[in-house]
Amino acid sequence: MWLVVLAIVEPMNAGVHGDGYYTWLWARSIVFDRDVDFEADYRLCDDPWGLAHTDQGDVINQWNPGPSLFWIPILLFDVATDHPALHHRDPRYANGCIGPLAERAVHGSLLAGFLTVVLAYLVARRAFGESAALFAAVAIGVMSPLSYYTTMLLSYGHAASACTGGLAVWVWDRERRTPSRWGWVWMGAATGLAMLTRPQNGVLAILPLCLWLERAYVTLRAGDRRALARLVGMGVVYVAATLLVFAPQMLQWWDSQGELFFLPQGRQYLRWGAPRIVQILFSTTNGLLVWNPILYLALIGLVMLAWQRRTRSLGLPLLLLVAAMTYVNASVFDWWGAIGFPGRRFDSVLVPFAIGIAAVAERVVRAQRQRPGVGLVALATVVIVALGAWSTGTQVAVATATRLDLAHRSDRMWHDVWGRVTRPLWEHVGNPLAWPGSIPFALRYGVSPRVWDFAGAQELFLHDWLTLRRRPEDATFDFVERHQELLVGFEEDVRTVRGRRVRGVRAQYARMIVPISWPEIGAMRFTVARPDDATGPVHVWLAIDDEDLGSFRIDPDERELRVPVRGEHQGIVEIRMRVVGGWVGFGTLEFLDVHPTPQEREAPHLREVAERRRAWRAARHAEPTAESP
Repeated sequence: MWLVVLAIVEPMNAGVHGDGYYTWLWARSIVFDRDVDFEADYRLCDDPWGLAHTDQGDVINQWNPGPSLFWIPILLFDVATDHPALHHRDPRYANGCIGPLAERAVHGSLLAGFLTVVLAYLVARRAFGESAALFAAVAIGVMSPLSYYTTMLLSYGHAASACTGGLAVWVWDRERRTPSRWGWVWMGAATGLAMLTRPQNGVLAILPLCLWLERAYVTLRAGDRRALARLVGMGVVYVAATLLVFAPQMLQWWDSQGELFFLPQGRQYLRWGAPRIVQILFSTTNGLLVWNPILYLALIGLVMLAWQRRTRSLGLPLLLLVAAMTYVNASVFDWWGAIGFPGRRFDSVLVPFAIGIAAVAERVVRAQRQRPGVGLVALATVVIVALGAWSTGTQVAVATATRLDLAHRSDRMWHDVWGRVTRPLWEHVGNPLAWPGSIPFALRYGVSPRVWDFAGAQELFLHDWLTLRRRPEDATFDFVERHQELLVGFEEDVRTVRGRRVRGVRAQYARMIVPISWPEIGAMRFTVARPDDATGPVHVWLAIDDEDLGSFRIDPDERELRVPVRGEHQGIVEIRMRVVGGWVGFGTLEFLDVHPTPQEREAPHLREVAERRRAWRAARHAEPTAESP
């Protein structure tokens, strides 16, 4: 019901845009063009991101056909009933690129979200009963990224991914006790279907793999070679079923680019050796658990299930699945997922999260039955603490001159009161939901946990993941305004010196805590300023993490300091400095590439790949010529 209400209220326009635009083109191409090649689509429709011609080839679509399964039926109905938009004078509207046809069809995501909730309920009920399962299903439907991508960003594929991922979990749970030959077929088909929505969902194969390994272990101990041979055969059946269902995507890649397994974002998109696991879970700007705190319960429940011998066969594979998905998501170049509701790339493990929530709910209900009053006491404590904080905040707000003798909008008053309640807490200990990430960070760097809000967020020195082009706008650290929260030991006040706004070091020693994306820093270029009355030189010693960068001289008229860097540094790095001999102000710090630059090194590979793919496409899609008489 909540999902339906959100869809009716429609807090965000249901139009197709962003990633969702290119995802939608699959459905449009299948229905209108009766193919899955996007050359005509990019020519007729808009191509805002220039995927018709890229540095690695032409006519590339980075997204996948699976979500179209939920959208095509609605589009076919509109075509069959001659929807008025089919006669629109704008060909983009008439051909379903944008407009009413697209906006109506993507409401199929609402069905995908609803089915995800149903699957969560069915799987959880099988293990924990109706009450716990209902609570878990509602929690996932309302308090996870699912509701956002089911009712707001309808054209994105995350609701479909959640549904097909949930189906794979449901089939596995049904078959895991006594898997049959057809059970392996259905598990493979479900995995392939989930991969059609997002290829990363191949990680779901961990569940059947755990089942296969468990059966293989038992069979080996029994010494039954025939049973082992049958089990190997079932593994082959599973893989074959997976590839068969995933074949439409592979065949499209083959037809378009000449490759059966294709990573459209480029080979640098995944950084397996440098996952940002803490950030993807606990970042206050994009962390899964910070923005979806109900999933703390889910993880606790999965750990409980994996720990207990009685439930280990259920809990351990699910916990491994969530861990693997976390690793994959944390290895993505832009782990924060650009603009969108945090945690969207965890869509296919929402049903496992529901199982974890149900496990906790069932444990609470059991404890309540065994010791009446325990659950009520816990609930009462939470209510008292929450209402007590609210009451204190309202009293403080009134005591500090919130005018109640004048008419105010309630939302503004609530904003004022809530700010007074939360600000002192944040100033002292940061965001409580981020403590698993912020407290260790604060202890390591000797700063307040609230600094984690900025250090654990989007990273600087970000390069384009395909071309590795440095983005100057993302490579500059601002001492004056944008990044002042990441400064330690600098003056509070900003000065204007020789026309430049700068911030000086308070007492010789200072630090900067900087989140860095690309590890190869060729040099750091500081903009600096000395006072008008400065006479002698100032010496600045610098280090980045464990690398001593040396001491550098800044004369009175110097405007720039360039510092070479030799080692690799990424993630959260600490830049330390000591200033001796006078005052100097710092304005910006720009991170520069090594030479040759990553872009220059990657360019030959991209040219070779692009030439090969274009040659394949030209031969594959060449217009047939009439034979001579």
